[in-house]
Amino acid sequence: MNRILELRSHIAYVEDCLADVHSRNEGALSEEVRTSWDAGVTFLDEARAELADLEARQKIADASVGAKSLRASAPNFIPSNDGSAELDTRSASRTEVREAAMRCIERADKTYLGSIGDERSTMLEAAISRGETRNYSSDMVARTLVAQAKPAYESAFIKGISNRSDEWTQEERSAMAEARAQSIGTTTEGGFGVPIIIDPTIMITSGQSRNPLINAVRVEAITTSEWKGITSPQAAWSMDAESAEVSDDTIAIAQPSILTEKPEAFIPYTIEVGMDYPGFATEMGRVLSQGYTYLVAQQLAVGTGTSPQTTGLFVGATTAVNVGADNTLAPGDIDAIYAATPEDFRANGTWVMNVDVENEIRAFGSGSATSRFTVNQTEGGITLLNGKPVVLTDHAPAWSATDAQNILVFGDMDNFIMAQRLGMTMDVISHLMGANRRPTGQRGLYGYARFGAGVPVVNAFRRLKNITT
Repeated sequence: MNRILELRSHIAYVEDCLADVHSRNEGALSEEVRTSWDAGVTFLDEARAELADLEARQKIADASVGAKSLRASAPNFIPSNDGSAELDTRSASRTEVREAAMRCIERADKTYLGSIGDERSTMLEAAISRGETRNYSSDMVARTLVAQAKPAYESAFIKGISNRSDEWTQEERSAMAEARAQSIGTTTEGGFGVPIIIDPTIMITSGQSRNPLINAVRVEAITTSEWKGITSPQAAWSMDAESAEVSDDTIAIAQPSILTEKPEAFIPYTIEVGMDYPGFATEMGRVLSQGYTYLVAQQLAVGTGTSPQTTGLFVGATTAVNVGADNTLAPGDIDAIYAATPEDFRANGTWVMNVDVENEIRAFGSGSATSRFTVNQTEGGITLLNGKPVVLTDHAPAWSATDAQNILVFGDMDNFIMAQRLGMTMDVISHLMGANRRPTGQRGLYGYARFGAGVPVVNAFRRLKNITT
């Protein structure tokens, strides 16, 4: 009976929300509103079907002597009978958890969170198959995925970031507690871990970001707060005489580390928006995701390396090559930085620059390819310089005839590392206060994650800059 009453309440609420959306939108719905509308319609179809079934069963139960009450459960947005919803990740074996995680990925396209697509499915499968290292735990990721993919957690997440956690059922409370115990992004103290299936920190590790600089760097997924690696120069082999004692070819092994920093975002919204917009939670998640990707790209380019910022490529590439003539970018400068890069790193080199610098370089051309470049610089854009790919990012410095101004970087991008700690968290600030410490009728959505960047092998890059006078 509790479940029947609960379903009736949820159905009435969603019907009111859809009616409000209809009244506020004339003509065709926007893409964002359409997504929310479809999610609401899907929920109504499933909830009404479940309600009809429960009412029929209740009628039979009421007519039977000694009939037991039907079991109450959380709002079941995602019908599931594959067993993963009942699996307790806190006690299950690694094999059980991994198999459950694969089933969660397989059914993800059917959830109200939206289609994840083949690309994200492949990336999620890789995330739970990487193995165990000192920086990363596939088992931890799989346990978090299973815990967060449970219908009760997903409904609790939506209620939570819509500031409706007081409406949680007991099953939703239990699911939230389990997810927080397993979470790679949150602690038991609070916050709502964004379900891994839609988590932008997971997507960044796939190399499929919309930002070209993020795709070019070496992204290391971690489940710790710090990436730790090992680097060394090549072994100094020697040509020794027959029967002579071999020379001492000792190498220095370094253990670089990259500490993750905490980017964060805060979005205020009115109480009315949180109440009236059915897709508010998902929409805010999308907005936070886009902003996060933008900030990561900016930090990867020009982060200062001084906390709370991480180290960007134009700061981590510490070996600089000056332009030949003060305040001038000339074709010879491209030759100079290319030649200054060690051969081992030049072979796998990549150019990183602002589109404004690209325009300066395109002006070197005369309408046809020159001996210096392998493409016609005056055409749509430069894809190759000296046969090496060009990465354009608006976050890199623009051309400026200013003392010590950075211009571009060339080197092996395998030696520029972004350490992405998996897991994004959202918190809700229940009431925002005005200047006189009285409520403004607004709430706030606070999101945060962890990532860091650095250049463990600085000799792999050369940075072109203007002369310091």
